[in-house]
Amino acid sequence: MNTIPNSEGLVLPGEKYGGKIGVLVIHGFTGSPVSIAPWAKYLNQQGYTVHAPRLPGHGTNWQEMNETTWPDWYRCVEDSYLSLRDKCDRVFVAGFSMGGALALKLCQIRGAEIEGLLLVNPSIHDKRFQLKFTPILKYFIPSIKGRRVSDVAKPNPPKHSYGRTPLKALDSLRKLWKLVERDLYLVDLPVMVG
Repeated sequence: MNTIPNSEGLVLPGEKYGGKIGVLVIHGFTGSPVSIAPWAKYLNQQGYTVHAPRLPGHGTNWQEMNETTWPDWYRCVEDSYLSLRDKCDRVFVAGFSMGGALALKLCQIRGAEIEGLLLVNPSIHDKRFQLKFTPILKYFIPSIKGRRVSDVAKPNPPKHSYGRTPLKALDSLRKLWKLVERDLYLVDLPVMVG
């Protein structure tokens, strides 16, 4: 069930390089492919084959997202990567925010197969004190008011995420952060961070 307009995943075949260079683009927490569509489309216009999956629980509603965990999101990322790798000789991975954490996790596991990593505002740690309570709060409060992410450079920007933050999903994200941060030393490939 999609509740965010145009939140389906993107598969954009590349015309340059024989379609053999691919980029997997991963959106952020509570977002959807619509939030990274301009980036994905730009890469595709440069001739690259681009996949931008909609992660489980995203692009729907916060209640559905609260039923998903980081392993669900990671499986989707890895499946999308494998699909892209079947079509392309060389694959780069790009991630925005939580998508950056998932991209790093993919590179920690499959780094020898990946050409490079592009990260925009990657989230792998958050020192906010109140996040320490999510392991307990998630059982009593299903969600909290969230920030709606938008492109502030545009007048009347579209909304790309939920108005609420699902706490079970947030607690799962915290677990992903710990694993990614612990294993950063495994990432041994070219990385560009913006």
